Amino acid sequence: METEYSGLLKYDKIAIKKSNCAFSDSPKGKLDKAMEVLSTEALSKGTEGHHASHVLTFFSYMAYNVVKGKGVRQHLLERVIHHLKALQEFIEDPELNVLVKSMIKSIHIQYEKFPKEAEQSAETISLWLVCNQASILRLAECYRKQSVFDGLLPMKIPVGLANVAGTAIQGLRDRNLATGERLLGQLFKGYFNNKMTVLIFLIQVKQHKPEARGINGVCCFLDDLYRHMLADSNQKRYHWVFIWLKKFVQKLPNVKTSQRGRALDFVRDLYGVFGINLQSEITGDLT
Repeated sequence: METEYSGLLKYDKIAIKKSNCAFSDSPKGKLDKAMEVLSTEALSKGTEGHHASHVLTFFSYMAYNVVKGKGVRQHLLERVIHHLKALQEFIEDPELNVLVKSMIKSIHIQYEKFPKEAEQSAETISLWLVCNQASILRLAECYRKQSVFDGLLPMKIPVGLANVAGTAIQGLRDRNLATGERLLGQLFKGYFNNKMTVLIFLIQVKQHKPEARGINGVCCFLDDLYRHMLADSNQKRYHWVFIWLKKFVQKLPNVKTSQRGRALDFVRDLYGVFGINLQSEITGDLT
C-alpha cells in the first residue's frame, strides 16, 4: 500500500510540474501545503478526484503568487478551464454542477481578456480571486481540501486598512465578506486608475501611434467596465459612450483635436459614474 501511494504521489507531482504549477521556487512549508491536495485518496488520471485535485492546486498556486506579488501566465488559466470542464462531466450533484459551471464561465472571461502568451498581473488575479473566493472555498469544502488554502484564502485586509471603521463584525463569515468588499474596492480603484491613465495618455499625445496590442488592451478594459462593472441602470445611458471611445482608440492617431477633447469629457464622466476621484484635472490642451 505504501508503494502504491508513493507511485500515485510521484505521478501527480509530474502532472503538476508539466502544468508549471510545481511551486519550484516556493518555501518548503508552502510547497507541502499545496501538495496536501494530492492525498492518499488521489485517483488515476481521468477521474473526478484527479481533476478536482488539479483545479484546487491551480487555484492555491494563483493565491500563493498573489501573496508574493507575482502574476500568472495565460496557459495556467487554460489548464484550469480544461480540468473544470473535465470535472463537470463527473458531477451528479445539481448544486455543485451549477457552481463549477459558474466558475468555468468566470475564468473563461478572465482568460479572454489577454493575449494567449501574456502574463496576468498579481493585481488582476487578486481582483478575480476576491470575486470568486467563496466559490473556490466551497469547491474545496466539497472535496475536503480546505487546508490547502490556509493563509491564502479568504483574502486578508491589505496593510493600512486594518483600522477601517466597520471591521468589528462578530460573525466570521460576515467579517470575511466585509474584508473582501474593502479589498475588492481598493483593487478596483487601482485597476481603474492604471487603465484610465493609459487611455488618457493615448488621447492627449497627438503624434503617438499606439501598437495593436495596446489598442486591444484598452478596448478590452472598456468592454469589461461596461459588461461587468457598470450598474445595469447606467448601461443604456452610457452604451454609446463606450462604443464611441473604442472607435476613437482604434482610429488613433488619425482623429481631430475636437474629438480628443470629446474623449477627455467622456473620461471625466466615467470617473464620476464609478465614484472615483480624478487625481489631477485633465485638460483639452493636447500636445
